[in-house]
Amino acid sequence: MRSNHGRHPSVRLLASLLLMASLGGCGHMAFGTKTPLDIKGPVSVDVVTFAGDVTIRSTGDAPGDASVLVKPQSTHAFHRMGDAQASLKDIDWSVETVEENGRTIIRIRATTLYPESGLQRLHVTVNSPDIDGVRVDTTLGDVDLSEITGPIDVNSTRGDVDIVTGKALDESINVSTTEGDITLRAGTGTRGRLDAFTIDGRVVCKVPKGKLRVHGRSSDRTMQGVINDGEQPVVLRTNDGTIRIVIKKYPHRQSSFDFD
Repeated sequence: MRSNHGRHPSVRLLASLLLMASLGGCGHMAFGTKTPLDIKGPVSVDVVTFAGDVTIRSTGDAPGDASVLVKPQSTHAFHRMGDAQASLKDIDWSVETVEENGRTIIRIRATTLYPESGLQRLHVTVNSPDIDGVRVDTTLGDVDLSEITGPIDVNSTRGDVDIVTGKALDESINVSTTEGDITLRAGTGTRGRLDAFTIDGRVVCKVPKGKLRVHGRSSDRTMQGVINDGEQPVVLRTNDGTIRIVIKKYPHRQSSFDFD
C-alpha cells in the first residue's frame, strides 16, 4: 500500500480542496492587528461587535503589556474565496482608552458595511493586568472571560459563554446567549442572588464550601436562590444549552464532583 507521503503534491492539494468543498466552505482569516495599550491600574473593558468571538483575560503579574488583538474573518463558501478575501475591507473597528467617572475603559467597536454581514466575524482578544468590569455585545461567537472582577454584562447569540476566575465575584452578573452553554466558575466568597433559566438544557449549581439557598420554583431548567448571602443579581439565560455554576477554592480544577 502506498502512503500519502508518496503522492504528488498536486494530488494532495486536489484532495484537500475537494474535502473543503464537501464541508461547504473554507472562508478567509486575516493575520490580525495588535494594538498595544499604555495602561496602569485597573480598567474596564467594553466591546460591541457585529459578530465574532471575544476573549478577555486579566493577566496579573504575567509578562507582557496590555493589548487588543483583532482578527477579521469571512466564512464564505469554498467557491467564493475571492469574495471572502475582498469582503474584509468592509470591516471597520476602533480601539480607544477613555476616562469616565474616574474609571479607565478600553472601548472597542466593530461594524461592517458588507451586505452579507452574517458571513463575517471580527474576533477580539483583550489582555490587561487588572480588569475590573466587562461589557460584551456580540453575535455568532463565544465569549471567554478569565480572571476578571467587577460587574459583568454579556449578550451573545449562537455561542458559549465561559467565565472562569479564582477571584471572588460580588457585583452584578448578567449573561444572555442563544444556542450555547453558560459556565460560571469563580472563587470562594463569590455571592449573589441567582436567577438562571434555560429553555432546552439544565441548570447545575454547586457551592461545596459555601452557602446555597434554593427557593422559588426551581427545577432542572431553572434555579432561583442566594449564594453566600449575596444581594447583587446573577442572571443567566440561554435558549438552548446547559448552565453550570461552580463556586469553590480552586475553580479552574474540574471534576465530576467539583469539591476542593
